[in-house]
Amino acid sequence: MEYKTADYHVHSTISPDAKGTMEEMCNAAIAAGIEEIAFTDHYEFYAGGITGKYFNREYLIRYFEELDKCRQMYEGRLIIRSAMEFGQLHLDPEKASGIIKSWPFDYLIGSVHKIGNIDLSQMEFREDTVQEIADAYYSHLLKLARTGDFDCMGHLDLYKRHCRKAGLPDDYDKYEDRIVQVLTALIERGKGIEVNTSGLRQGAGGHLRSGVQDQLGHHRETPSLLKIQKISWAW
Repeated sequence: MEYKTADYHVHSTISPDAKGTMEEMCNAAIAAGIEEIAFTDHYEFYAGGITGKYFNREYLIRYFEELDKCRQMYEGRLIIRSAMEFGQLHLDPEKASGIIKSWPFDYLIGSVHKIGNIDLSQMEFREDTVQEIADAYYSHLLKLARTGDFDCMGHLDLYKRHCRKAGLPDDYDKYEDRIVQVLTALIERGKGIEVNTSGLRQGAGGHLRSGVQDQLGHHRETPSLLKIQKISWAW
């Protein structure tokens, strides 16, 4: 079987949180022997009809202008896919659907970064708050898994990264039933999950995917996720 080296979770400086330009990321990919990448810059959705500062039509125009420029520059050397990481798209499905229909995306990641419009990175992870945060996080994941229009769910256990940074256990056993519901919904809808390696450099102590997923096929007779998942390597 022939395998292609690819990274389907890459952010450029189009995203407000990224540091490398598309051109720089393309050069790095070629140097690393990667054959195909997808620029999955962030597009966040908010509760209550709020519109984010960055995420609008002009943002998407700039994204595709830079993408097309790089496709011309690296033609024959690197396959470049158009993509986006949609955060909380289940909060505004009508708006998300309009964007998806209006722009030529090859690939979409569905993620949860925020709870109540507050990014997890801005929340205080303490012994007296982690359970409330986890309950809300996994509830959002489940709704996204059941209703979201995307190809692959991103960093399913992002919650772990922030627990580890705060020196707290992630207590997966407490949320196993909820996680199984999320994974079952993804399987039933034919969605992928990613093994997101950003946790190796951001304090999670490993890649970001649920430890439960590794055991489902053995203990719960759930169809093997490894047969359906789309694996993304994040830098």
